[in-house]
Amino acid sequence: MLAIRRSLSAPGSAEARARYLEDHKAYLRLGKVKVLQSGPIFNEEGDQVGGVVIAEVTDLAEMREFSLDDPFVVHGIYGSTEIFEWRAAIDNRP
Repeated sequence: MLAIRRSLSAPGSAEARARYLEDHKAYLRLGKVKVLQSGPIFNEEGDQVGGVVIAEVTDLAEMREFSLDDPFVVHGIYGSTEIFEWRAAIDNRP
């Protein structure tokens, strides 16, 4: 199944984000789950407000478990995290 994790940054977390960014990226690359896409999300003003991970998992519990050890979760950089099953319906790439 495909799962999406949408995380929103905690207020005032920019300094900690910079400190743990490389650890966060390394964790996503470890292969505990198959990460298909990952990256930051921005508001209309161009401010980074969080991040999204799209991964292939057995079930949503696996995605939740994976998320618990992410350095951005461990160190409180994300103020909230939501996990959803995603069923891709349209892909119009050539």
